[in-house]
Amino acid sequence: MSKKTPSYLVILCNECNYYFGKHKKSKLNCPRCGSLQNSPQIYGRVDDSNSLHDLVSELNIPEELRSDFKNLNQNNEDINEPNNLIDLIPMMFNETTNSEGELTLVDVEKYVKKKNLKITPRELLEVCEFEGLLIRLHGEKWKVISESL
Repeated sequence: MSKKTPSYLVILCNECNYYFGKHKKSKLNCPRCGSLQNSPQIYGRVDDSNSLHDLVSELNIPEELRSDFKNLNQNNEDINEPNNLIDLIPMMFNETTNSEGELTLVDVEKYVKKKNLKITPRELLEVCEFEGLLIRLHGEKWKVISESL
């Protein structure tokens, strides 16, 4: 059996030359002009929606501006990226805890992946436990007991 094919297609519209992404099982209508792509020009395939968004955004920027945009985007990511755990942990608590102040390993895994962090979710949770910011409840669930650093 062959390897799993990527879930999303990047397509160039035959009518308006607009790049767009679609799940491989969905109808291939251009979101810009609405035309159905009977013989789609598939530019690429990606596995996740974040990669799809990034690729489609990049392709729809005029070629002469792409390098400038990439540099600008990279500079913004550097500015928004927390420099250390003191900045990172409160941000993580804000984004991952539920109304009772609890979070799960799955929540932290999603956060680490979304932020493209170099620390593993378990290491991040261990630091929080060691510093007295979290207490393990049961299984893979924690409660925030202190948000001050």
